[in-house]
Amino acid sequence: MIQIFSSIGSVFGYVLWFLFSLVKNFGVAIILFTILVFAIQIPFYIKQQRSSVGMQKVQKKMKELQKIYANDKARLAEEQQKLYEKEGIKPAGGCLTMLLPLLIMMGLFYSFAMPLSNTLHIQSDHIAEIKSVADHVPGYQQSDAGFLGLNQFYGELQIVKNYDNVKGQISTLTPEETEKLDSFSKGFSFLGMDLLDSPTSSSDFFGQLFHSNLFMIPLLCLILQVCMQFFMNKMQPGMQQQMGCMKAAMYGMAIYMAYLAAVIPAGVGLYYIANSLLNIGRMLLMNKYYSPEIMNSHVEASHLARMELNEAEKEPLPAEVQLQLAEKLERRMEAQKARKKKTAAGRKDAQQKNSSAKLPAKTKSSNDYLGKKK
Repeated sequence: MIQIFSSIGSVFGYVLWFLFSLVKNFGVAIILFTILVFAIQIPFYIKQQRSSVGMQKVQKKMKELQKIYANDKARLAEEQQKLYEKEGIKPAGGCLTMLLPLLIMMGLFYSFAMPLSNTLHIQSDHIAEIKSVADHVPGYQQSDAGFLGLNQFYGELQIVKNYDNVKGQISTLTPEETEKLDSFSKGFSFLGMDLLDSPTSSSDFFGQLFHSNLFMIPLLCLILQVCMQFFMNKMQPGMQQQMGCMKAAMYGMAIYMAYLAAVIPAGVGLYYIANSLLNIGRMLLMNKYYSPEIMNSHVEASHLARMELNEAEKEPLPAEVQLQLAEKLERRMEAQKARKKKTAAGRKDAQQKNSSAKLPAKTKSSNDYLGKKK
């Protein structure tokens, strides 16, 4: 897993170094990188919103299928898949969208925490020699991240931070690598903050937290995370019905992320702040332009278009077959009309017979009676 994230970080490192070479400031490069990655993710967010609306739409049908095939799991899975295909829904489509931010953040972390390997792409044997030299140079400071098991990563970051103290003892770097490392080590000042420093340390958390303006990094992380949870609850009323422990876990995660931002280098916290701001803006815009009501209408239109496309893809019957069917239909309609006429005529005759039977019998006159008597 570490190798995977490191490979992602190496790819991100090329982008970060390109942005850094343009602006000569790593803080600005991180913000530009965050905006770039966020823009790439927008289609995935819209797709996730559409998939979420589609899943809500078929929930009633899904419950009916679960009742019908409660004792046949295989048939239930088959019918569910048919329903998904009919409605044009891909249940696994949202998984990538959920995993993508994690992959990006971990990749950026490895790019930032291992700058010599993944951002500057210095040869591995040169990095090993730099580390061995740095350990014996007075003034070289190790990272206080042992409680997280991150010393193995922050070793390269500390070399960049203390490059002025160790560069005189390093002789294995190529001229190009020396120029890149020298330029890179001077570009971490952002708004008066050193992005290579951590706001505080794990050994004396509150004692060192307010010794510099870096305390703004974890504070903003906490505020923005709470704001994100607030907007999520407001835009999704169903969240209000969740158990209290679930809400507590969400806000507990916000506190934990703020704690991490306090003990790791400020550059990673800066990315988290920029990403949180963009996500809050995304939620507000998507709630306005891609609300469940709007997306539902889009899903309906897409469903109708898909049905029309399926109808259009069907091959028409040959002309002879169509003519035979038309003649057969015409004969059937004529036979049906004849039966209706026959039925109507029979009904009319029956009504006439019934009316005749109900007429009173002819009465005999007095003359007839007297005549017979005569």
